[in-house]
Amino acid sequence: MKGAVLFSLMCVAAGAVVRAAEVLRPRGVPLSKASFYDPSRDFSCLDGSGTIPFSYVNDDYCDCQDGSDEPGTAACPNGFFHCTNAGHSPLTLPSSRVNDGVCDCCDASDEYASSANCVDVCRELGRAAREEAVKRREERLRGFQLRQAMIEDGHKRKKEAEGKIEDLKKEKEEADTLRTEKEDLKKAAEEPEKEALEKYRAAESEKKAQEQAQQKEKDEAEAREAFAHLDNNGDGVLTKEEMMSRQTFDTNRDGQVSEEEAKFYLQQEDTMSLETFIGTGWAMMRPVYLMDKRMFTPPSTTPPPQPEEELTPPPPVFDEEDPYMTDGELDDEEDEERYEEEEEEVEVEVVQA
Repeated sequence: MKGAVLFSLMCVAAGAVVRAAEVLRPRGVPLSKASFYDPSRDFSCLDGSGTIPFSYVNDDYCDCQDGSDEPGTAACPNGFFHCTNAGHSPLTLPSSRVNDGVCDCCDASDEYASSANCVDVCRELGRAAREEAVKRREERLRGFQLRQAMIEDGHKRKKEAEGKIEDLKKEKEEADTLRTEKEDLKKAAEEPEKEALEKYRAAESEKKAQEQAQQKEKDEAEAREAFAHLDNNGDGVLTKEEMMSRQTFDTNRDGQVSEEEAKFYLQQEDTMSLETFIGTGWAMMRPVYLMDKRMFTPPSTTPPPQPEEELTPPPPVFDEEDPYMTDGELDDEEDEERYEEEEEEVEVEVVQA
C-alpha cells in the first residue's frame, strides 16, 4: 500500500515537472523560436519586414512577407509548420500542408481544423523507432566486437609473420656466412691451381708467339730464297720473261710457259718486287714451286750440323713384313711415301687454283 502511494506521488511530481517545463507558444512554432512569440508585446516579423499586434499571429491572414506570423495556418505560401510530435521525432513541413486532409504529423497537430480523422500515434511510432534504434545499436555493437576480434587476430597473425621473418633472416644470415666460408675455402684451394694455369698459359702464349715468329722468319727466308732462285739477273725484280723461262709454271703442261700463265703468278702484272713477292706472290707460287723443287732436288752444299756430343745409335728395328730392313731403310721408305702424298696434294691445289 505504501509502495502504491509512493508511486502515485512520484507520478504527480513528474507531471508537475513536465508542466513546469512546458513553454507556451503559438501552434506550429518550434521551441527554439518560442522567445520571438511573446503574447505580452507586439510581434515583429522574423525577416524584419514589419511589426504587428500579437493578436494577428495565426489569424489565417498573411501579414509578414516571410510568413512568420502564420506558423499554424496555411495562409502564407512560404510559411513552415512545426510538429512537436511528443514521444517521437519532431518534424517541420510547409504550412501549405496544414489542414489539407492528410495526416503529416504523428501527433495530429497539423490537422486540427480538418475533417481528417488523425490520431496521436507518436508514442507507438517512437517506441518502434527506439526498438529499431536498439536493434541497430546491437548490430553495430556486434559489428564492433567482430571488428575488434578481427583486429586482434590480425595483430596476432602479424606478430607470427614477423617472427617467421626474423627466423628466415637468421637462417639466411647463417646460410650467407656458410656460403662465404665455403667460397673462401674454394678460392684458397683454387688459387695455386689458378696461378699454375696462368703461368702455363703465359708460357704457352710465349711459346706460340716464338713459334709464329720463327715460322714467319722461316717462311720469309724461304720466300727470299725462292725469289733469288727465280730472279735470273739478280736485279731484285721478277719479270714475266723470267717466269716464262721456268717450266715450273707451265700449268697446262703444253711444254712452254705462256705470257698469260706468267702474268697469272705475277698477279696480272709484268713485274713483281721482292716485297710483293713475300707478301702475296709467294703464297700463290709456293705449291708449284715446291713440287718442282722436290722433283728435281739439287745436291745440297750446306754441310750437315755437327752433333754437340756423340750419341749411341739405337738398336736396329726390323719391319714385321721384312725383318731384315734396318731403321734407315724404313725411314727412306716412309720419306718416299710422304713425298708422293705431298706431290699429289700440290697437284690438286694447282688444278683448283
